Parts: sequence; structure tokens; C-alpha cells
Amino acid sequence: MHILRRDQLLDLAAAASQAQRVEAADPAWQAELAYWTGGTRPAGTGIPDATIPQRAPRTTVPGRDFGHHGDLPISAAHDKAAVFAIVYGREDQPLDWLRAGEALSAGWLTATELGVSVLPLSATVEVAATHEAMRALLAGLGRPYLVLRLGSIEPTERVAPHAPRLRADQIIERP
Repeated sequence: MHILRRDQLLDLAAAASQAQRVEAADPAWQAELAYWTGGTRPAGTGIPDATIPQRAPRTTVPGRDFGHHGDLPISAAHDKAAVFAIVYGREDQPLDWLRAGEALSAGWLTATELGVSVLPLSATVEVAATHEAMRALLAGLGRPYLVLRLGSIEPTERVAPHAPRLRADQIIERP
């Protein structure tokens, strides 16, 4: 994981914004987003309105745009103490992505134990042009797999409700 310097945040912000514009213009992406976000769904599926911001937070680096407003109020302290990092590896093969996922899982559990929030910013590596911008931010260290926003929640801030989770027997297939 490569921690971005403050002087790299404007480049990250520009790439994240561009990636969102590209995805927002894709009808297939919009259909997928509409399928998973907002409204009422069977228990444990999708991202409910209660966990989607009412309006886009005013942050240096934009987070995921869910295509509509939800119920979660936004705090002025949203971007306070945020650190951005790129999870990267040497190659772009399936095994490399698997290893990156394993490392991300372990790191996310550790962050949770430490009270650090983790927000993945996947759009920046999903769009070809912004993927290359992330490679440039890595300055030859490797290939980007995911951008993360790491931050802390202010003790006085209202914590957003967690998105529902399916039971393990609903998502794990056994032969």
C-alpha cells in the first residue's frame, strides 16, 4: 500500500472526478447502480437510502456517487484527518488481484479494530485513463488495484447505519 502525499491529492481528486463522469455516462453502469442502491429491497441486499448521503460531501477527493440522494446527513468534518492510499502490486494477473484482495481484507479488519474507517474508491482503477493516472501516482512502484480513503470518525458525529449484510448461508455456495 502506497500512502499518497498531500501534494498528490489534487491529481487523485481530478482522476476520481473524471472516473465518475465516465461511469455516469455509461447506461450499463447506471442500470447496475440503480439495481443495487436506494429504495426498498429484500432484507440484506443493496445499499439502502439510510446509508447514502443526502448530498455529495464537500471533500477534496469525491467518493462514490450513488446516482441519487439518500437519508444520511453530511458533516462538515467529513474530510478531516483523511489519508488516501493505493493498494498496488507488481503484475495485473488474476493471482495478483487475489493476493491484493487478501491483503485488503486483512488490512480492513485491522483498520476496523483500530476505529479507522475505510472507503474504497474503485472508480479510479476501473476507468482506463484514470487507472493510468493512478499508475503515475505510484511512480513505477507497481500496478494499482484500489484507492482507499482512510479516516477517523469524530466522537461527536452521528454514525451512519451499516448497510445490511446477507447471512453466510445465502452467499456461500458449497459443492
